[in-house]
Amino acid sequence: SVYHFFLSDNLVAWFVAFGTMVAQAISFGIFVNAASLDFSDDGKDWVYSYICPRNSLECSETSAVKWYGWVYFGLLMTIYLVPDMFNALKLLWIFAIRHDFSPKYLRVLFGGFCLFAITVLAVYASMVYNIAIARSNTELIVNTVVILFITDLDEQTYKMLYALFPKWSQATKEKLCNDFRGKIRWRESVYDISQNATNKARDVKISILQTELDGLKLRESMYGISQSEIDKARDEKISRLQSKLNVLHQNTTIEMRIIKEEKEKVVELMKDLKREHQIEINCLKDKLANNHFEMEKKLQEGTDELRKMVLAMKRLLETKDDKIQENRCEES
Repeated sequence: SVYHFFLSDNLVAWFVAFGTMVAQAISFGIFVNAASLDFSDDGKDWVYSYICPRNSLECSETSAVKWYGWVYFGLLMTIYLVPDMFNALKLLWIFAIRHDFSPKYLRVLFGGFCLFAITVLAVYASMVYNIAIARSNTELIVNTVVILFITDLDEQTYKMLYALFPKWSQATKEKLCNDFRGKIRWRESVYDISQNATNKARDVKISILQTELDGLKLRESMYGISQSEIDKARDEKISRLQSKLNVLHQNTTIEMRIIKEEKEKVVELMKDLKREHQIEINCLKDKLANNHFEMEKKLQEGTDELRKMVLAMKRLLETKDDKIQENRCEES
């Protein structure tokens, strides 16, 4: 999404992100304005849900929106907008826990606020517009999909920039990754600390072994123990210590390999979930397009039948007028 350009200090990236946000806000504003109930403006899209004929004292409701239509509306809004809302709240939470008013984290605050505001505006525009004009479940879904297309404008803009200017987009992304590498640096520091602790433990064991060797030398001087026996005991203890260090190194290597494999599995699982999610979205779009085509086809057939009925009525009236004229001529 182009909204991550708000985290950059590049003016061009800021211009692209801010322009995209303004375009989305204007589009949502058009929908909100069209859904307002203003009797003095005939250009509004508001559709009345009741019809009151002149020859009847009772009014009939024309709205066919069912409860499951609104459930499906909520499901679409959740699937498309929850990731943006979560990312916005995550940026705001980073600023809150850091409480750092440097330019870097002020950009984090501004980016999170903009993403949060545009997401809330999308939800509000979709709700207001559907309440104003949706009088069937298909209209409710179609209006929701149209507004969700507008919310996808930031991602499509980023794809366009990546296709037209790949080097600039990649350089901006790498600079952002380098600026916000705190978590990676923390992991590296933890690894260094653990490595230092291992080295210190090894030095302590070596010093203990050296003390034992000094004790053996002292015993030799006191009891006449041969140098070969001392060397043999020393070699045995060194071999035992070396075997323990090898086992520790193997266990550490195995644990690191297991962690790496688990990380790869998680990455593959995320890719599979993203792929399945994209497939479901494409199927949903195809179904909506097919439903829209079928509705247009049925509407065209109904229009043709209505035209045929009007023509038949005209012919019938003309035939009746001709007969009336003939009867008048005969009477005269």
